[in-house]
Amino acid sequence: METMRVQLPPLLMQRLRQEMPSDEGLNSVVVEALQMWLNRPRRTTSEREKARQALNEAGVIMPPERQNALAQAILSNLHVETPPTRAQVQAALANFAVPLSDEIIAMRNE
Repeated sequence: METMRVQLPPLLMQRLRQEMPSDEGLNSVVVEALQMWLNRPRRTTSEREKARQALNEAGVIMPPERQNALAQAILSNLHVETPPTRAQVQAALANFAVPLSDEIIAMRNE
């Protein structure tokens, strides 16, 4: 077993010594408290989850079902027999000298 040194406020240490005069008893209580702390359910959300939730609440992110429905609606209006493959789209985007967003702005004369 490894040893860890913990600094406690004097008043807390005094109360602990009154309740548990032996170091072994105190050690077991600290070990049990740390194990309970480590096993607690974690409610923290990652930064990515927080960002995704904020974007979702703002209406910027669509659920996959809605994305698929929108894609199908767009494709049906294009009268395309087969949609392009990912490789074809990447090849078409590679032909732009500038990023697509810059190309769109240039096309709008903005």
